Parts: sequence; structure tokens; C-alpha cells
Amino acid sequence: MTWHDALTDALPSERALPDVEPLALEADLRSVGVARRFVLEQTADLEDGVADDVRLVTSELVTNAVVHARTALQVGVALTDEAVVVMVHDLDLGRREERTHERDGGRGLSIVAELSCASGRVQHEGGGKTYWARLCRCSSEDSA
Repeated sequence: MTWHDALTDALPSERALPDVEPLALEADLRSVGVARRFVLEQTADLEDGVADDVRLVTSELVTNAVVHARTALQVGVALTDEAVVVMVHDLDLGRREERTHERDGGRGLSIVAELSCASGRVQHEGGGKTYWARLCRCSSEDSA
């Protein structure tokens, strides 16, 4: 799996796509905290407000993969001068959970869309999918 398709969607104006060193994780809710720390280590120079948004977006994307795909996953982060792209790839085996009761949740991708400049999903031909979110490196207070 490469990050090329997701990065092409997330960074359409970039001529040279940044390198991504992924973190492999299991489908376990404990992976959410591990992923969050990994992404924050990769983005240590971000302003506090942006770092908070990156942390929340990472949590939501990884939680979504753990709860719904229930497969091993990879987390990647790419940096440009203007943006941070958080990506989560899972194997998306097409399993659908059987709903036997009303569930609490379902707002994660809405939160991701609200906090990011752009977000999307890439379905891979060989199987699996990657959700990505691009966040601007400047805080919303800077752009106001």
C-alpha cells in the first residue's frame, strides 16, 4: 500500500508529494492513543490550536477504522509548508455490522470535515481504503 492516491487527492497542487513513514496498528481502541502520539511527534512544530485539531482528527479517523473496518490499519502523516495531511488506511473487507440496537456515535467523519480544509476517501483497487484529512498549518485565529 502506498499513500500516493490519498496524497494526490489531498494535495492536488503539490508537484512533489511528501514522503510518508506509516505506523502499523492493530484494530484495538488502544491504538487510538498510540496513533495520536505518533502523529503529534511527526508534527511537533505546529501551533497549539492546529495541533489540537490534528489530535482530534487523528482520533476520529483511527476510531472509525477500528470500530467499522475491524482490520489492521496504518496511520500516515504528510507535511507541507501550508498543510498537514493525516491518513488512515484499513483493509475494508466490506463487512457490515448488524444493527441490533441504536448506537451512540456516528459523528466522527462530520467532526473531521468540520476541522479540516478538505477530507476524503480513496478506495484502493487491491482492497482497502484510506481516509484522509488536510488541515491548514495556520490556526483559525491567524486567518481571521
